[in-house]
Amino acid sequence: MPSDAVGQVVGVLGLARAAGEAGAALPGRAWVAARLERRIGWRLQRPRWLLALDAAVIVDLPYGDFRVLQRGDALELPAGSEVVLQPVAEAVSLLWHDGDA
Repeated sequence: MPSDAVGQVVGVLGLARAAGEAGAALPGRAWVAARLERRIGWRLQRPRWLLALDAAVIVDLPYGDFRVLQRGDALELPAGSEVVLQPVAEAVSLLWHDGDA
């Protein structure tokens, strides 16, 4: 395999820090890296995969339900979900991907 067929290294945590809560797409991919430093809400139009990269995050779901994602944990959220994300510590870096893949 020629060396130019292999992509470049992406510093995902650095990208997340730089992007903040708005997030930034990984180059050429549908995954988004973001860093949350406060509580935010999402109303999802499509299914979303969520992955906690470096800390824990509380995912508040409807009807008093919730999930806690520790570093390295992933969760699939269905379309139509209304969730609130709250970092457990001062901040959490996340990766997310909308859609089925």
